[in-house]
Amino acid sequence: MIFIPGKNPELSLTELQAFSSTAQLHQSGVIVAGDIPKPSDAQAFLNRLGGVVEIIEPLFDGPIDESTLYPLLYAHLEKELTAQAKGAFGINTLPQKKPEAMKSLLEMLKKDLRDAGIKANFINNKFQNVHRLNAAESRAENIWILEDEGEKVLAGRSLAYQDVERYAQRDYKKPFRDARVGMLPPKLAQTMINLAVGENTAGRTIYDPFCGSGTILVEALLMGFNVLGSDVEERMVGGAEKNVVWAREAFGMPAELSARLFVRDAREIAKEDVGSEPLAIVGELHLGKPLTRFPGRGLLEVIQRPLLELYLGFFEALAPLLPKQTPLVLAFPFWIRRGKTHIRIADTVCEKIRPLGFEQSAAPLFYARPQQIVGREIIQLAIR
Repeated sequence: MIFIPGKNPELSLTELQAFSSTAQLHQSGVIVAGDIPKPSDAQAFLNRLGGVVEIIEPLFDGPIDESTLYPLLYAHLEKELTAQAKGAFGINTLPQKKPEAMKSLLEMLKKDLRDAGIKANFINNKFQNVHRLNAAESRAENIWILEDEGEKVLAGRSLAYQDVERYAQRDYKKPFRDARVGMLPPKLAQTMINLAVGENTAGRTIYDPFCGSGTILVEALLMGFNVLGSDVEERMVGGAEKNVVWAREAFGMPAELSARLFVRDAREIAKEDVGSEPLAIVGELHLGKPLTRFPGRGLLEVIQRPLLELYLGFFEALAPLLPKQTPLVLAFPFWIRRGKTHIRIADTVCEKIRPLGFEQSAAPLFYARPQQIVGREIIQLAIR
């Protein structure tokens, strides 16, 4: 299968590698995973992936010569538009063809299809690649042509598109939001859960010990997990409970999925809090003071000092409670100077918690929006 990544291809690739041993970034910018078969429900599979915006089914077994593409492409469109009574198609290329070349291809296909008695129209606006929202709404037969090595191309058809409205509903319509503590995007929460568990979902509970407004808890419930959540602030736990109740009703979650939330300082987590069920620890650590500009060295040290104490206290409390191989995926803050230099704290923490049995299981991943001063560094750990 072929996957169109979101704005952070490295994060998207790592997420898919939790499901596929062969997933790799293609030269065209897409992700190819040969060992992922066509999903029985492509939309349901895509809905679980935070870092993928579109799933594409290959039309042919591997790359084909570009010189042989047109007759194969025409034959596919003739068959699909006739069988499904569709009258619309779209063509997309990576890298994107110039408008003149795209116009020639689109008009030739339209003419040949009409000569065959198929009233076909293309949905490409101004002879550019089709906007994803337009492709999803039109339900057109949407084709991708991806430049491969030499004179070869990969070709595929769109199977599923990211449900933008559903994400917006989860992000902005929930009853409790608090920008003061930062708001983890639902897509990133999904990706972090997938990094922790991949396909190994049976009987596992997701525990977020810094649950805030409950974004990770809601996403985990939507993915079919039981959840535990705790936070030091009673107000945040109450808000997270409201969001969980709202999400259950808004998205029709199965009643048998359990959600238990409680007030607890992360440095005081005890065995009775986490129980004996298999856990995956997924959470966004406290990111520190919100900033509107990069702090000077002295202020940054003032910000980092209590964070370091909090993080180390949390890991010290958690270490004796977890069985070996328990996965942890946690978002640490990093500070961005002049849009490029990363000032990190996670590397210091990881070095200090190694004697407790925590080891990094993968390279760090970085997530930040343009102009952000505080980004998120995603660290994957396991108990050894």
